[in-house]
Amino acid sequence: MRLKPVGVAALLAVFPGLALAHGDNNDPNQVHACIGKLTKVVRIVGVTGSCNTSPPVLAETPVHWAIRGPEGPPGVAGPRGNPGPAGSEGAPGATGATGPAGAVGPTGATGPAGPAGPVGLPGPPGEVTSAELNALLARVSALEAVIGTIPPTPPAPPTLLCLGSPPPTTAPDTLVISGHVESLGTFGDAPVPGATLQARQRAGDAMVATATADGAGNFVLAVPTGGVPFDGYLVIGHSGYVVTRVYVSKPMSSHVHLGTVFLATPTAMNLIATIQGLVWQPGTATILASARDCDGAVIAGAEITFTQGGTPTGTIGTVPIPGAPFLLALDVPPGVTQVGATAQGVTLSTVEAASLAGQLALVLIVP
Repeated sequence: MRLKPVGVAALLAVFPGLALAHGDNNDPNQVHACIGKLTKVVRIVGVTGSCNTSPPVLAETPVHWAIRGPEGPPGVAGPRGNPGPAGSEGAPGATGATGPAGAVGPTGATGPAGPAGPVGLPGPPGEVTSAELNALLARVSALEAVIGTIPPTPPAPPTLLCLGSPPPTTAPDTLVISGHVESLGTFGDAPVPGATLQARQRAGDAMVATATADGAGNFVLAVPTGGVPFDGYLVIGHSGYVVTRVYVSKPMSSHVHLGTVFLATPTAMNLIATIQGLVWQPGTATILASARDCDGAVIAGAEITFTQGGTPTGTIGTVPIPGAPFLLALDVPPGVTQVGATAQGVTLSTVEAASLAGQLALVLIVP
């Protein structure tokens, strides 16, 4: 038997006490109930339920209230549960205040010695006693007496064939400069072992090589050149001595043996000035200059000049050693001094030497 579909209106007509809408309230977040008008019995019907409207003895009134009521007072705390897993690390907090300093730790091992510092300025000159002056004059007189008994030998003519030749443009990759450091304070053969030597570029003043004199005062400097002539100077120092700078008037393009270079004590500098009738001024410079020929031999009778800005400078004197190949300029103001030489009517060359207060400059003028 096949049933015919029945509409909602037909159902309502057959059962007039059935209501589909629950008080016209379809809010799923509320409780939907019906309360009997006579029995006061509460019946939960849900959002799609309905209340009876007849017969009168079964009639109900629809009511609604929130599913969740007002929050009640907190209950008694339950027992502590098991610890949960650790959370991720939080951001670092602000740095706290610095705590008190801890106790001083034990002293560490001594580190290696640092490099030697630069040579210090010379101390004030000592007084020249009359005994020292008399001893020096006696020494000079004795040497002069001996020399006076020797027949003079005419000097060999200087070798000047290299004069005017084009300057060399190449040099050994390692150029060797050698020599012997001697104390000018005793005016004799007194080496200065342990003297320190530096080779420096004239342009920029960069130090390119160092050496220390051996027990006999001998030294060897190995100067890297990059294959071009070395245009520079030497700085020589030792505790208790005035600093000496050595200048050569032409760049060095081959290995050079300078012979004897001098260091002098402040006392010796004062003694040299006293012999010249002067008082050594530590605020000025002293220059020793010597003219050499193409073979490096001393040119006797060469005329040597000392100028600053084209004006003669310094007080000219002689080194108090008979036969010494140097001309002396005392009381030279600090600055740049041009030192030149002429021999046999020909100008050899001119070199610029730094005149530094309290220091000695040794200048070798070559063709």
